[in-house]
Amino acid sequence: MPIHDPCALLNRLLQEPNESGWLEFKVNNKDPREIGEYVSSLANSAMLAGRDRAFLVFGVEDRSKERVGTELRLQKLKQGNEDFTNWLSRMIEPRVLIEVLDFSCDGLAYSVIAIEPSYERPVKFSGVEFIRIGENKKKLAEFPEHERALWIATGRRRFETAVAASNVTTEDVRAPGSGSYVRFDRRAKAQEPRRGDPQNGGSRVCSG
Repeated sequence: MPIHDPCALLNRLLQEPNESGWLEFKVNNKDPREIGEYVSSLANSAMLAGRDRAFLVFGVEDRSKERVGTELRLQKLKQGNEDFTNWLSRMIEPRVLIEVLDFSCDGLAYSVIAIEPSYERPVKFSGVEFIRIGENKKKLAEFPEHERALWIATGRRRFETAVAASNVTTEDVRAPGSGSYVRFDRRAKAQEPRRGDPQNGGSRVCSG
């Protein structure tokens, strides 16, 4: 669902007691590759936490959560000669929905990246999967227990989605006489990129 009121979203996120696996606050970070790694880590951590969306917020001090604003304008950011949003969508796999917003609240500028995890498999940036461990962004491969838990989470969500899509109960999809589940491999039709609220300088892109 597109974000129509980013200031209300910011207020809600600041009500969280602290940062978490699915929520990261930054002030200024203009390194596209660093941002891409955070997108991967937040998406994967959101899946582990059972969240439907993760957020990377620029313009807020991470420890104090003080609103200070940011110099970053994601809509104007470039990686080489390519727009950041287009470049990011190519570098992230599998396909996930990413919404990028530049906006102002009470005279201060903010930027937000909202990521909707795919729950298809762990999310990679530039071929590498990342995860948030404590307050740090790490390579998922360095934490096999988290990697295993993430595959379990993605598998469980795929199964639940398949059951809901087929309009049957979990008992209905047990293989007859086997006690095991029938495997579904249905994928929702990928959403086409949509523009966000032009007033707030937003865009929605599907990676991949």
